[in-house]
Amino acid sequence: MIGSADHGFVAPIGRDLGSDEANAWMQARRMPQPSTTLLDPVSLSKPLERWGFGLTYVKATADVPEPDDSPMWRAYRHAVTSAAWNSHEFDCNHMIPELRPADLAKLLTLSCGSDVVPQLRDS
Repeated sequence: MIGSADHGFVAPIGRDLGSDEANAWMQARRMPQPSTTLLDPVSLSKPLERWGFGLTYVKATADVPEPDDSPMWRAYRHAVTSAAWNSHEFDCNHMIPELRPADLAKLLTLSCGSDVVPQLRDS
């Protein structure tokens, strides 16, 4: 992905939204991203686990194949084994808000400590 950077930008990755109409709508809105958003390290004054707020890692397991040692899989394995993190899998690609909105809304609501789960209308 990074190897395809052109003039400091990375072409957007196509994602399947389940229908030709939805895919065409999304494709028209995809934009190249600055490669620095993927390459520049993030520096925190202390580890995330020490900031005092809940942590949830969501892994899209049906996304484009990634090597076992990819940053996404390493982060997910860390979350799964850490007492500080909650971890959840969605059996879909990276477009979880579009493909599984009700399940994501429920997860986010419960992650915030609420037991009132919003009712979403079908799209």
